[in-house]
Amino acid sequence: MAEKPPILVYKFRMECDECGSTIFLNGPMRKVECKACLSSLKIDADTWQSLLKSDEEEYAALVSGKYFTGSLSSGGRKYVYYISLEHPRCPDCKEELVLDKIDPAVDRIVACTVCGCRASTFPAPDWLRKELPEARQLFCAAQEDEDDSVPPPPEALRPVMMSCLHCGGALEITSETTRIAACQYCDTDHYLPDDLWRRIHPLKKRTPWYLFSGVAEWGQTAPTPGVEEQSRRSARPERNIKCARCGRLVPQRKAFYSEDGEVCGGCFRG
Repeated sequence: MAEKPPILVYKFRMECDECGSTIFLNGPMRKVECKACLSSLKIDADTWQSLLKSDEEEYAALVSGKYFTGSLSSGGRKYVYYISLEHPRCPDCKEELVLDKIDPAVDRIVACTVCGCRASTFPAPDWLRKELPEARQLFCAAQEDEDDSVPPPPEALRPVMMSCLHCGGALEITSETTRIAACQYCDTDHYLPDDLWRRIHPLKKRTPWYLFSGVAEWGQTAPTPGVEEQSRRSARPERNIKCARCGRLVPQRKAFYSEDGEVCGGCFRG
Protein backbone atom coordinates (compact mmCIF):
# COMPACT_ATOMS: atom_id res chain seq x y z
CA MET A 1 0.00 0.00 0.00
CA ALA A 2 1.26 3.48 -0.86
CA GLU A 3 2.39 5.74 1.96
CA LYS A 4 -0.31 8.12 3.18
CA PRO A 5 -0.19 11.63 1.67
CA PRO A 6 -0.05 14.67 3.96
CA ILE A 7 -3.60 16.02 4.32
CA LEU A 8 -4.74 18.95 6.44
CA VAL A 9 -7.96 18.65 8.47
CA TYR A 10 -10.08 21.69 9.30
CA LYS A 11 -13.04 22.60 11.51
CA PHE A 12 -14.58 26.07 11.24
CA ARG A 13 -17.47 27.99 12.73
CA MET A 14 -18.68 31.59 12.64
CA GLU A 15 -21.55 33.69 13.93
CA CYS A 16 -24.44 34.96 11.84
CA ASP A 17 -24.22 38.71 11.18
CA GLU A 18 -27.96 39.12 11.68
CA CYS A 19 -29.02 36.91 14.62
CA GLY A 20 -25.74 35.77 16.22
CA SER A 21 -26.46 32.06 15.75
CA THR A 22 -23.55 29.70 15.19
CA ILE A 23 -22.90 28.64 11.58
CA PHE A 24 -20.67 25.66 10.83
CA LEU A 25 -18.47 25.89 7.73
CA ASN A 26 -18.20 22.26 6.69
CA GLY A 27 -16.42 23.07 3.44
CA PRO A 28 -14.90 26.03 1.55
CA MET A 29 -18.11 27.82 0.55
CA ARG A 30 -18.37 31.46 -0.49
CA LYS A 31 -22.02 31.71 0.55
CA VAL A 32 -23.75 30.10 3.54
CA GLU A 33 -27.26 30.27 4.95
CA CYS A 34 -28.09 30.74 8.60
CA LYS A 35 -30.55 27.99 9.53
CA ALA A 36 -31.95 30.11 12.37
CA CYS A 37 -32.89 33.33 10.54
CA LEU A 38 -32.38 32.17 6.91
CA SER A 39 -29.97 35.03 6.17
CA SER A 40 -27.58 34.49 3.26
CA LEU A 41 -23.99 35.39 4.13
CA LYS A 42 -21.01 35.75 1.80
CA ILE A 43 -17.43 34.74 2.60
CA ASP A 44 -14.90 36.16 0.16
CA ALA A 45 -12.06 34.15 -1.33
CA ASP A 46 -9.46 36.30 0.43
CA THR A 47 -10.90 35.29 3.81
CA TRP A 48 -10.67 31.60 2.87
CA GLN A 49 -7.07 32.12 1.82
CA SER A 50 -6.28 33.55 5.26
CA LEU A 51 -8.09 30.68 6.99
CA LEU A 52 -6.51 27.85 5.03
CA LYS A 53 -2.91 28.79 4.40
CA SER A 54 -0.11 27.60 6.69
CA ASP A 55 3.38 29.06 6.81
CA GLU A 56 6.53 26.91 7.01
CA GLU A 57 6.78 27.08 10.81
CA GLU A 58 3.15 26.06 11.27
CA TYR A 59 3.37 23.23 8.76
CA ALA A 60 6.48 21.84 10.45
CA ALA A 61 4.62 21.90 13.77
CA LEU A 62 1.67 20.08 12.22
CA VAL A 63 3.95 17.39 10.81
CA SER A 64 5.33 16.85 14.32
CA GLY A 65 1.83 16.05 15.58
CA LYS A 66 0.69 19.42 16.91
CA TYR A 67 -2.57 21.19 16.07
CA PHE A 68 -3.77 24.79 16.08
CA THR A 69 -6.94 26.34 17.46
CA GLY A 70 -7.83 29.97 17.53
CA SER A 71 -9.84 32.66 15.80
CA LEU A 72 -9.47 35.06 12.92
CA SER A 73 -11.42 38.27 12.39
CA SER A 74 -12.24 39.37 8.85
CA GLY A 75 -14.87 41.77 7.58
CA GLY A 76 -16.30 42.28 11.05
CA ARG A 77 -16.77 38.55 11.65
CA LYS A 78 -14.93 36.15 13.91
CA TYR A 79 -14.05 32.72 12.54
CA VAL A 80 -13.06 30.00 15.02
CA TYR A 81 -10.80 27.27 13.62
CA TYR A 82 -9.10 23.97 14.34
CA ILE A 83 -6.27 22.79 12.05
CA SER A 84 -4.32 19.55 12.18
CA LEU A 85 -2.59 17.05 9.91
CA GLU A 86 -4.55 13.82 9.66
CA HIS A 87 -5.59 11.11 7.23
CA PRO A 88 -9.29 11.48 6.22
CA ARG A 89 -11.66 9.56 8.46
CA CYS A 90 -15.19 8.27 8.04
CA PRO A 91 -17.72 10.94 9.15
CA ASP A 92 -19.70 8.24 10.97
CA CYS A 93 -17.44 5.60 12.58
CA LYS A 94 -14.22 7.73 12.47
CA GLU A 95 -12.12 4.92 10.95
CA GLU A 96 -9.54 5.93 8.33
CA LEU A 97 -10.83 6.00 4.76
CA VAL A 98 -9.00 3.82 2.23
CA LEU A 99 -7.62 6.24 -0.38
CA ASP A 100 -4.72 4.36 -1.99
CA LYS A 101 -6.90 3.41 -4.99
CA ILE A 102 -8.36 6.88 -5.51
CA ASP A 103 -6.82 9.15 -8.12
CA PRO A 104 -6.53 12.85 -7.26
CA ALA A 105 -8.61 15.31 -9.32
CA VAL A 106 -11.70 13.09 -9.41
CA ASP A 107 -15.21 13.86 -8.15
CA ARG A 108 -16.69 10.75 -6.59
CA ILE A 109 -18.02 9.07 -3.46
CA VAL A 110 -15.75 7.11 -1.12
CA ALA A 111 -17.38 4.29 0.85
CA CYS A 112 -16.04 3.48 4.31
CA THR A 113 -14.78 -0.12 4.34
CA VAL A 114 -15.89 -0.54 7.97
CA CYS A 115 -19.43 0.88 8.21
CA GLY A 116 -20.27 1.66 4.57
CA CYS A 117 -20.84 5.38 5.22
CA ARG A 118 -20.44 7.47 2.05
CA ALA A 119 -18.04 10.42 1.98
CA SER A 120 -17.30 12.88 -0.80
CA THR A 121 -14.03 13.69 -2.53
CA PHE A 122 -13.61 16.26 -5.28
CA PRO A 123 -10.96 18.57 -6.76
CA ALA A 124 -10.41 21.96 -5.17
CA PRO A 125 -12.61 24.50 -7.02
CA ASP A 126 -10.96 26.93 -9.41
CA TRP A 127 -11.58 29.96 -7.20
CA LEU A 128 -9.82 28.25 -4.29
CA ARG A 129 -6.83 27.21 -6.39
CA LYS A 130 -6.51 30.82 -7.52
CA GLU A 131 -6.00 31.81 -3.87
CA LEU A 132 -4.09 28.64 -2.88
CA PRO A 133 -2.37 27.21 -5.98
CA GLU A 134 -1.21 24.15 -4.02
CA ALA A 135 -4.79 23.11 -3.13
CA ARG A 136 -5.52 19.81 -4.87
CA GLN A 137 -8.26 17.60 -3.46
CA LEU A 138 -10.99 17.86 -0.82
CA PHE A 139 -12.45 15.07 1.31
CA CYS A 140 -15.66 14.99 3.38
CA ALA A 141 -16.34 18.65 2.52
CA ALA A 142 -19.61 20.29 1.55
CA GLN A 143 -19.77 21.78 -1.94
CA GLU A 144 -21.23 25.14 -2.86
CA ASP A 145 -23.86 23.71 -5.19
CA GLU A 146 -25.26 21.10 -2.83
CA ASP A 147 -27.60 21.08 0.15
CA ASP A 148 -25.46 20.60 3.26
CA SER A 149 -28.38 20.15 5.64
CA VAL A 150 -28.34 17.06 7.84
CA PRO A 151 -30.52 14.25 6.42
CA PRO A 152 -33.06 12.86 8.90
CA PRO A 153 -32.25 9.46 10.46
CA PRO A 154 -34.25 6.44 9.19
CA GLU A 155 -36.55 6.47 12.21
CA ALA A 156 -37.47 10.10 11.50
CA LEU A 157 -38.84 9.13 8.08
CA ARG A 158 -41.79 7.42 9.76
CA PRO A 159 -44.77 9.78 10.18
CA VAL A 160 -45.70 11.00 13.66
CA MET A 161 -49.37 11.53 14.57
CA MET A 162 -50.62 14.31 16.83
CA SER A 163 -54.06 15.75 17.53
CA CYS A 164 -55.27 19.17 16.48
CA LEU A 165 -55.68 21.35 19.58
CA HIS A 166 -58.78 22.95 18.11
CA CYS A 167 -60.88 20.20 16.51
CA GLY A 168 -59.10 17.02 17.64
CA GLY A 169 -58.37 15.94 14.06
CA ALA A 170 -55.31 13.85 13.27
CA LEU A 171 -52.18 15.66 12.04
CA GLU A 172 -49.59 13.58 10.23
CA ILE A 173 -46.12 15.03 10.76
CA THR A 174 -43.31 14.00 8.40
CA SER A 175 -39.87 15.34 7.45
CA GLU A 176 -41.62 17.37 4.73
CA THR A 177 -43.87 19.17 7.24
CA THR A 178 -43.05 22.82 7.87
CA ARG A 179 -42.45 24.16 11.40
CA ILE A 180 -45.96 25.63 11.44
CA ALA A 181 -48.33 22.82 10.45
CA ALA A 182 -51.95 23.51 9.49
CA CYS A 183 -54.77 21.12 10.40
CA GLN A 184 -56.29 19.70 7.24
CA TYR A 185 -59.77 19.77 8.84
CA CYS A 186 -60.09 23.20 10.49
CA ASP A 187 -57.03 24.98 9.08
CA THR A 188 -55.69 25.81 12.56
CA ASP A 189 -51.93 26.42 12.68
CA HIS A 190 -49.77 24.42 15.10
CA TYR A 191 -46.17 25.32 15.99
CA LEU A 192 -44.26 22.03 16.24
CA PRO A 193 -42.44 21.62 19.59
CA ASP A 194 -38.64 21.58 19.63
CA ASP A 195 -38.28 17.87 20.45
CA LEU A 196 -40.43 16.81 17.51
CA TRP A 197 -38.86 19.31 15.12
CA ARG A 198 -35.31 18.22 15.98
CA ARG A 199 -36.29 14.58 15.56
CA ILE A 200 -37.19 15.14 11.91
CA HIS A 201 -34.67 17.94 11.33
CA PRO A 202 -31.44 17.03 13.21
CA LEU A 203 -29.14 19.84 14.28
CA LYS A 204 -26.13 20.39 12.08
CA LYS A 205 -22.78 19.80 13.77
CA ARG A 206 -19.32 21.07 12.99
CA THR A 207 -17.63 18.24 11.09
CA PRO A 208 -14.01 17.91 9.96
CA TRP A 209 -13.09 18.18 6.31
CA TYR A 210 -9.76 17.57 4.64
CA LEU A 211 -7.56 19.26 2.04
CA PHE A 212 -4.72 17.58 0.17
CA SER A 213 -2.40 20.53 -0.39
CA GLY A 214 -0.19 19.07 -3.09
CA VAL A 215 3.04 19.87 -1.24
CA ALA A 216 3.90 16.25 -2.07
CA GLU A 217 2.86 13.85 -4.80
CA TRP A 218 0.05 11.46 -3.93
CA GLY A 219 1.48 8.54 -2.00
CA GLN A 220 4.59 10.43 -0.85
CA THR A 221 5.44 12.23 2.35
CA ALA A 222 5.82 15.99 2.31
CA PRO A 223 9.26 17.13 1.11
CA THR A 224 11.06 20.16 2.43
CA PRO A 225 9.87 23.06 0.25
CA GLY A 226 12.44 24.26 -2.25
CA VAL A 227 13.64 27.80 -2.77
CA GLU A 228 11.02 28.51 -5.44
CA GLU A 229 8.16 27.26 -3.22
CA GLN A 230 9.44 29.23 -0.23
CA SER A 231 9.75 32.36 -2.35
CA ARG A 232 6.23 31.96 -3.72
CA ARG A 233 4.73 31.47 -0.28
CA SER A 234 6.66 34.31 1.32
CA ALA A 235 5.47 36.62 -1.47
CA ARG A 236 1.87 36.32 -0.26
CA PRO A 237 0.72 39.39 1.68
CA GLU A 238 0.42 38.71 5.41
CA ARG A 239 -2.21 40.54 7.40
CA ASN A 240 -0.96 41.88 10.70
CA ILE A 241 -2.96 43.27 13.62
CA LYS A 242 -1.88 45.21 16.69
CA CYS A 243 -2.44 43.38 19.96
CA ALA A 244 -5.09 45.25 21.94
CA ARG A 245 -3.12 44.72 25.16
CA CYS A 246 0.61 44.97 24.46
CA GLY A 247 0.53 46.70 21.07
CA ARG A 248 2.75 44.11 19.36
CA LEU A 249 2.09 43.36 15.68
CA VAL A 250 1.18 39.71 15.04
CA PRO A 251 -0.15 37.85 11.97
CA GLN A 252 -3.94 38.09 12.01
CA ARG A 253 -4.48 34.33 11.69
CA LYS A 254 -2.40 33.83 14.89
CA ALA A 255 -4.42 36.38 16.87
CA PHE A 256 -6.99 35.45 19.51
CA TYR A 257 -10.28 37.17 20.22
CA SER A 258 -10.82 38.46 23.77
CA GLU A 259 -13.02 40.95 25.61
CA ASP A 260 -10.39 43.59 24.83
CA GLY A 261 -10.38 42.79 21.11
CA GLU A 262 -7.79 40.85 19.09
CA VAL A 263 -4.71 39.94 21.14
CA CYS A 264 -1.49 38.02 20.64
CA GLY A 265 -1.03 34.48 21.96
CA GLY A 266 1.11 35.61 24.90
CA CYS A 267 -1.48 38.08 26.18
CA PHE A 268 -4.33 35.65 25.55
CA ARG A 269 -2.72 32.91 27.65
CA GLY A 270 -1.15 35.16 30.26
